[in-house]
Amino acid sequence: MRPTASGGPMPPGAPPEAPLKAPDAQRGRRQRAPGRGLSMGALRGARAGVSLVQARLRRTWDGRRRMGEAVDLLPSILREVVAQSDVAEAADWALQASHLSGTHVVVLMVGSPGQPPAAVVKIPSTSEGVASQRREAEALAALRSEPSLGDLAALIPGRLAEGEVAGIAYTVERAVPGVEGRVLLGDPAMRDRVVAAAAGVIRRLHRATATTAVVDDELLERWVGSRVRLLAPATRNAPALERLERLLRRAWEGRSVDVAWVHGDYWPANVIFDPALAVTGIIDWEWAAPRELPAHDLLYLAIHLRMLAEGRELGPVVQSLLESDAVQTGELVSGADRETVLLVWLRHVAYNLTQSPGDARNWIWTSRNVDSVLRAL
Repeated sequence: MRPTASGGPMPPGAPPEAPLKAPDAQRGRRQRAPGRGLSMGALRGARAGVSLVQARLRRTWDGRRRMGEAVDLLPSILREVVAQSDVAEAADWALQASHLSGTHVVVLMVGSPGQPPAAVVKIPSTSEGVASQRREAEALAALRSEPSLGDLAALIPGRLAEGEVAGIAYTVERAVPGVEGRVLLGDPAMRDRVVAAAAGVIRRLHRATATTAVVDDELLERWVGSRVRLLAPATRNAPALERLERLLRRAWEGRSVDVAWVHGDYWPANVIFDPALAVTGIIDWEWAAPRELPAHDLLYLAIHLRMLAEGRELGPVVQSLLESDAVQTGELVSGADRETVLLVWLRHVAYNLTQSPGDARNWIWTSRNVDSVLRAL
């Protein structure tokens, strides 16, 4: 769940943090010694809070440095666009907007002065980001080769250039015109149409690439085993993690299921709309893969809509679904069971940890998004 590069307006930012409390200035009051009387949980939470502040400061300074480096490289990257895609006008493109994404990717919007953005330049600043961009390139090359894709191929951003400049990896994609779906969700009159359009487009992709598969050892390893191992550093609740793996293997082994290509991070920010609320493109395909359950898109979309509506993170929403008498996910997904919800959650948190391994050491993130779900098993 990260900032995207559609070129559309961004939603309002998060509210500012509360100011730090001033020290107690009452005369004669004895100050409690640091740590005395505090529980281990409170101490760990306080330390995590200090670590998060330090990490934010490091990211701020590092982000400014990365942004400066990216802007300096832009002329060389645009020359590569001309060379690789024969887009002569790219030589005259200028920087129009920029931001650093939540996954530490510098995003530069470029185009002719006075015109809408023509392309998006992405420069990852971590080795995980570089690997993610490569996975996306490989996935989209494979997806575009699907003969059944038809006009859906037009919804996938075209790749204009990729490679390295001065040892720095980059990719350049065609900009998708329009507005992110999460911006439009703020208008109650548009919400239902936006959700229906987003769901309809991804269902078409699933139908176009669908096949039937029996869940064998290879699929179980990809869907369950490898992803459970990615979660191991993010929790101390090893018994619950073992229960999760046993539960999912028993639930899915030998089943005949419909599988298809999935986007993998299908939420409103990654779906772009025109003024008539038609989908003009789908962006950020780093988690796309074939032979996956369509629920990874549709159920995750339903879960994310609840996250936005309730102001909660993934873990608490999934936990509430698991603890209810019946899994209620609205009209987007019918008949979703606990095992499907868990499989969707597992893929998402595992891929988050792939992109941001440091989250495994973030006590606040793991307690909310990993341990809360494991406790519900």
